[in-house]
Amino acid sequence: MDAFSLGSYLAIQPKHIILLGGTVFTVGLLKSALALLAVFCTPIVVRLCNEKNRQNVMAWCLLFSVFGNLLSSRTSSVLVYSVARLICVVSVPLQTVLKGIVAECFESIEESSKILRRLGHIGTVGFIIGRVVGGHLADYDRGTEYVYTSMAACNLISIGAIKQMLNLNQPVTKFNNSEPVWKILVYDRVGQDIISPLISIKELRAQGVTLFVQLHSDRDPIPEVPAVYFCAPTEENIGRISQDFQRGTYDIYHLNFISPISRQKLEDLASSAIAANCVANIHKVFDQYVNFITLEDDLFVLKHQNSDQISYYSILDGIKSRKLDTFFELEEKIMCKAQGLEKPLMEILSDPSAGAPEDKLRLFVIFYICSQQISDADLKRSFAKMASGGSSLNQYEGAGTKTVSMFSKLVSQGSNFVMEGVKNLVIKRHNLPVTKVVDNLMEFKNCPEMEEYHYLDPKQLKLTEIPRNRSPFQEAIVFVVGGGNYIEYQNLVDYAKIGMNLRGYKKFA
Repeated sequence: MDAFSLGSYLAIQPKHIILLGGTVFTVGLLKSALALLAVFCTPIVVRLCNEKNRQNVMAWCLLFSVFGNLLSSRTSSVLVYSVARLICVVSVPLQTVLKGIVAECFESIEESSKILRRLGHIGTVGFIIGRVVGGHLADYDRGTEYVYTSMAACNLISIGAIKQMLNLNQPVTKFNNSEPVWKILVYDRVGQDIISPLISIKELRAQGVTLFVQLHSDRDPIPEVPAVYFCAPTEENIGRISQDFQRGTYDIYHLNFISPISRQKLEDLASSAIAANCVANIHKVFDQYVNFITLEDDLFVLKHQNSDQISYYSILDGIKSRKLDTFFELEEKIMCKAQGLEKPLMEILSDPSAGAPEDKLRLFVIFYICSQQISDADLKRSFAKMASGGSSLNQYEGAGTKTVSMFSKLVSQGSNFVMEGVKNLVIKRHNLPVTKVVDNLMEFKNCPEMEEYHYLDPKQLKLTEIPRNRSPFQEAIVFVVGGGNYIEYQNLVDYAKIGMNLRGYKKFA
């Protein structure tokens, strides 16, 4: 088993390192370090293998081997993986230690030699089988992604599935130097959204795609060329594919559905093929299970275009109606000491349709604080503009109060708005609500809000009240219902980086 694992590891190691984000240089550097460490480690371990310490040395070698292999199989960092493989080098002299123990168990030299020869032959066979199995696994991109990454990146899964689909659903190997089969790619809008972020036109050409067209566009018949369909199994798409069958648009059909097609729709498609007498032209029908759009290595979207007929975000309407972008731009210019801002300031203060009264108040307070000096006449004119724009200053006025003293109260009341704006400009690390929820759930913090989240354990289905696991989680997939944004995504990514260094979190998606 040790020889088998060593053989398979040597075959898979380059692919494993590349999947973790390493380079060919990293592979060569690690191999050199392993060989150098083995040269120094083997004599030391053999020297410690006297009659008294031999069994202890073997136990330690096994312990290092198990720990190193477990660590290398669970990590998603190239550095940690390299350290794990260096730890495994300690178990390299394991066979030498085992031979010494076997020799002690037999008094006859002939019997011990016979057993050792058999062990040597078994180890050789195991090493060869390990190299073959490891090389076989390394050829398949999709298999190695699932086996050798703790959380396979979404883009690798999608790219592997799409490339295999474009290869007419045959496994894609790096050693395949044959000429690709020229083909036509037919996709719907959902399929286009999935392929566009992952594969460029140059890569499509390398996969043998000479033409890619929309499913519902006007297409002329092209004989003697296989057509690869990539679309969602909707009634509209099934109907259009049936029309292609009737017209004889292509001679060979490879149908790939983004999500599983229902039994009824599959029967309808088969009936259309029988009616068009083109059953022999349909070579393959596949469910690809790639119904998500990959935007980043650890960011994917489940909601496609037009999945909801009406989708409005009230926050965008609020920004537009209050003209907050104009206020923000003007506030930044004021704090940067820009010149010639009095005219646009007065225009926006007197505009009844621009912003809420508190927006205008915040803007003027920022202007007042950032200005070196402002006269009473300018203050009165500004107050008049704000009043004409719909802002009421009655709550800041008092009987017999002078303008300056009245405005000092206004400044004290409006300083909160200024501080909030300044805080937004200062770069600091803070967690957004979605990140706070994830942190509380990952760490099992005692918060009243966390009690509302359901805890489901597939290993304990028969229990009515499932006891919660109190050990922190190390991996998480966060789904935002109703639409997320890149600010929340980046905040989660930053939180995951901190967690990886401090808490041992592995990855978030």
